[in-house]
Amino acid sequence: RAEKAKKDLMHTKQKLKLSEYNLEKSNRILEATKNTEMRLTAEATDLMKKLDVSIADGDVLYNLLVSSREADSKRKEATKSFHKAVLEKVSLIMGKLDSLEEEEC
Repeated sequence: RAEKAKKDLMHTKQKLKLSEYNLEKSNRILEATKNTEMRLTAEATDLMKKLDVSIADGDVLYNLLVSSREADSKRKEATKSFHKAVLEKVSLIMGKLDSLEEEEC
């Protein structure tokens, strides 16, 4: 009977050591997982900040493009108006030159 109790005690000690080993192993895995999650959270936060900056930069560039397009459109319109006015003046001058030429003849 003492032999069986000794055997049971040894078996229980082995189970306890195995449980302690498995618990330590689980604790290391949990710690590594926690560290990984913290690192990934920090990386995601940094990425979100960079994305916000990129979106803001994109908005600025878009506004600059719209402004540039509007300025180009105004310049084209001014060029057309100038061209039309010059053509009218040239036509007027040509008409006056023609009438002067007719008077000389």
